[in-house]
Amino acid sequence: MTASPAGTPAAEERPSAAERLASLKVLKNAIVGNPKAKKAVVDEGAIYWMFDWLVDMEYVGEDEALTWNVRVEAARVISTLANGKLFVNSEESKLNYFSGSPYATLRLVRNRVLEALLLSITNLRPNRSKELDVALCTALKSVATSCSTIVGPLDSGLSEFHSQTEREEAKQALERLFKPDAMDIYLPMLDRSTTAATELAYMLHACLSCWDTSAPRRIMSQWSLTHLPHRPTPSPSLPRGGSPPEDNKGGWVTNRLLLLAKQDSLKAQEAALLALSALTIDNPVLCGVLTTTRPDDHGLAPLALIFDLTLSLNSSVRFAALRCAARILRGCGKEPPSQIKRMNRSTFNPVLTLILQLNQAIVDETLSLDLRTKCCYIFAILVTDSIPILDTIHQTKSLTTLLKILVDNRPSRETSEWADEVPRAAVRLREAAFLAVAAATLHTQENRREVLNNPVSYIDMVIEALSDEHVNIRYAACHAARAMSRSTEVQQTTAMDSGLAEKLWEALQKEKDSRVEVKMFQQGAIQYIVGMMDRPETPVQLNAIWTIRNTLWRANPDEHRRVFTHMGFDRFYRLLTSSDRQVRQQAIILARNTTTTSQMFEFIREGLGMQRLFDSLAEGLDIDEDELALQAACTLDNIAYIVDRRLFLDQNILLAVLKRRVKMRSGKARTAVFQLLRSIAEDEMGAKGLRERGFDVAIAEALRDADPSGMEADGGEWKNAAGQVLKMLNR
Repeated sequence: MTASPAGTPAAEERPSAAERLASLKVLKNAIVGNPKAKKAVVDEGAIYWMFDWLVDMEYVGEDEALTWNVRVEAARVISTLANGKLFVNSEESKLNYFSGSPYATLRLVRNRVLEALLLSITNLRPNRSKELDVALCTALKSVATSCSTIVGPLDSGLSEFHSQTEREEAKQALERLFKPDAMDIYLPMLDRSTTAATELAYMLHACLSCWDTSAPRRIMSQWSLTHLPHRPTPSPSLPRGGSPPEDNKGGWVTNRLLLLAKQDSLKAQEAALLALSALTIDNPVLCGVLTTTRPDDHGLAPLALIFDLTLSLNSSVRFAALRCAARILRGCGKEPPSQIKRMNRSTFNPVLTLILQLNQAIVDETLSLDLRTKCCYIFAILVTDSIPILDTIHQTKSLTTLLKILVDNRPSRETSEWADEVPRAAVRLREAAFLAVAAATLHTQENRREVLNNPVSYIDMVIEALSDEHVNIRYAACHAARAMSRSTEVQQTTAMDSGLAEKLWEALQKEKDSRVEVKMFQQGAIQYIVGMMDRPETPVQLNAIWTIRNTLWRANPDEHRRVFTHMGFDRFYRLLTSSDRQVRQQAIILARNTTTTSQMFEFIREGLGMQRLFDSLAEGLDIDEDELALQAACTLDNIAYIVDRRLFLDQNILLAVLKRRVKMRSGKARTAVFQLLRSIAEDEMGAKGLRERGFDVAIAEALRDADPSGMEADGGEWKNAAGQVLKMLNR
């Protein structure tokens, strides 16, 4: 053990295990539901000796069961500290229901609570009690879940506005949990007891749902026990049978979660389904495995099992199954499976079945408002950017269901006190309904017409929401306005005649939201938009960049110059190199859309500098995130068609990244990289330079080592592009 910090009992005054246990129980009872007591604990250094007791194994002469209880109570105290929020400002919470303080969690993280918990799990003995397993997993879940709340979820509306510093600190803590060494410690606990596995599954859902890159999900879905030097003994309480975890193409973790979903425990079913739904985000290979894997020993394929659980009598399990099914179907691509066979051999259309179940749940007043809200978000996940599914939405009249939610939760016009009386859950439901309608109307004119032709005055509700007391309602209303204004018909009539554009302008001047129509830019709004790019909140930055992107879509060179002059190239470079990958990706897309002509490229090169542009794109290309690398490669391909291709041969950093990317695993970015190399190789000097740097050998090796299983995310399209490049290099 390291030396105890100030205030920690000295080694010679070491309390007995019984004294430690009594102290921890008193402490736990004092802090439950008491924010001030929690703050005092983390401020006064009590967590130092608590961590020591959590991992301390030196109980000479003490009863072993008693020492286990000490560690159990220490873990429970940590769970209590991490759960809940401190000092929510009541005045502030009237305007923003998501106000809260990450104070206790971040203090725990700074004092390396995650490392202490992982060390304690490492020190577990084979004969320890199941209660200790559960307590440690619960503590790990509580801290990790609290960190993920600070980072913010990907698909649940406007998250808490924590500072960028707090978000980065919480994100770094989560990154430590997804390092291979850390996963080797806690993932085997999925094979211990059902209760411990349930707690870990809840943790995986919370952490993976807030991650803006696919790398942690891909790494976890590929993790296996086989590389561990000492494989843990599985618990007899978990079911065996089916194919061995190591032989399942979905991976060991996926296998254990599917087994957990078959348990009788409702909590275990819910946790497993939620964890699977998070694991499948941006993970098309795993989604493909889950939809195509043959039935198990009980005659049930994974997706059929999940759909069976959507019929559960327990609402929480039903919601988790709906979410999991939506993620898997969307992860299969634009054409999800049209038929699935149930255990009784009957077949059904999974998309249609899921939509009908969501429609029923959204208007089911016997369900809690929170679950109905989550169903609205599942609906948005399912329909976003999928024309076939959007057509099904139109056929089932699902938008009528969402409009009913908005009408039922519409604030009364007779009172201005509605915001103070409405429950938080009702506000969240209204926000989710607006976002679901926006997702359903963004890409299809038929759905927009259905909303406008409905007896309910949707545009009037959007206008009212743009001046709502709650920022998350204004945020959702801006998305709704943007979706409806995609139609020229709506822009020319409804949007202007109803006053929608003026309300958008007012929302913009409050600097709370950044969605605004092109017409607003003609009234001097650019400076407001570019100013929002400097805000610390990721949603605000993203909305600002999206607004600029939409404005410049098919704009003439003069309009491009005017916008970039207001934005400034130093600010543009900060966005291109942002530590937030979502912001960086959108900035690179803006660069891609702007470098389509030689005239605009010269403007960008003069303002930003050729070297800074190449360096920022090379750095984006080197990030292990398929969509981000894809956009960087496409932007470089635009440049290759405009400039002398031999300029690429002077970019040593970029060429080194390209060579690494040639051998990377499958993905859309890999195809784009070969298309870029093909553009460079079209010039004879460019082809010669690539040969001299060994690209011909690297490409030949990549083709030789290609995955023969056909399970690649891009279907092996990169092989055709690679073959063309290799042919050009060997000519």
